[in-house]
Amino acid sequence: MIDTYDKEVQFFDDAVEHMKSVFRVKRIDYGPTTTETYTRFGMVSMLTRMYDKIGRLENLIVRRNGEQPSVIEESIDDTLFDLANYAIIALLERKKFDEKYCEPKTDRGSGEPAHNVCKS
Repeated sequence: MIDTYDKEVQFFDDAVEHMKSVFRVKRIDYGPTTTETYTRFGMVSMLTRMYDKIGRLENLIVRRNGEQPSVIEESIDDTLFDLANYAIIALLERKKFDEKYCEPKTDRGSGEPAHNVCKS
């Protein structure tokens, strides 16, 4: 049981390291498919991938009619890690898209960053 702040932080650090490892391997295996689909479909592409993982998580947790999942190798933890990775990949793709297609704009009054204006 994780019962102290330091242990929680260590668990979080370990989880992030695991997620980075999985990301590296899958990025090599799958290539830039998230970039390609994000460029074509925007955030809907990432929402779809995350929704698929949520559906998988639901199937693992609820076990419809008491049936065992057909893909036993993927655990609840694996699915949660994948879901967390997709959330970070969505942030990554948004950042890459903004840097490529958007111009930062400032608030005329304060000079502070206001929002990005994106090319169509």
